[in-house]
Amino acid sequence: MANPDVRQYNLQEIQIEHFFLKEALHCLLHSIIFHRALGPVTPREASIPFLEFVYVRVDSPEIEGPLEARVDEFCAQVISKGFTNAQLLLEFQEVKEASFFRSAEAIPFEQWVLNFAVLPDAGGGAPGGNPRASLQPFRREKLHAQLRQCICHIVRAVVENLRLPPLSLTEKSACPYKWEGSLGALARVGSGGGGTSLARRLPFYDA
Repeated sequence: MANPDVRQYNLQEIQIEHFFLKEALHCLLHSIIFHRALGPVTPREASIPFLEFVYVRVDSPEIEGPLEARVDEFCAQVISKGFTNAQLLLEFQEVKEASFFRSAEAIPFEQWVLNFAVLPDAGGGAPGGNPRASLQPFRREKLHAQLRQCICHIVRAVVENLRLPPLSLTEKSACPYKWEGSLGALARVGSGGGGTSLARRLPFYDA
């Protein structure tokens, strides 16, 4: 049962080729975290090659390093195991420090659910060529449109709900809240509609 005290934003499913999955994850995760980076942060323009999609990255080593490692792990498992549907949940938590009366705790206040339908490799490109370059134009246009819709969803959700847990006056972290991610993936096996699943907790970064 969903916790009524935790806001959840469920982004539309993106149909995506596996060779664009990593870039799409970076695009969406950086876009979300940028709006939660209330400390000192330098935005940096980035683009997805062969898709001509521009977005803003959070130019902070404390964010980029852990995020890069977890995105790599997510993509490696989805691709190596042939999962056709994948979901990543990014959760923000308010960290309450320990006191004489209570122990330290991390209280979730916001969740973002990223959904992907990983398409099979259609082939058709030159042997040894870059599959991104040989992707059909209509597929590039559709992926571009789906990413744009997700970014608009993110911006609209943030603008409509600006209520966040209070911060310490001495807070200097680029992203002052603890954030964690968990992944799940589903792959169809056989013809009976059964499936195998993968779900576990992936700590990204502790503020």
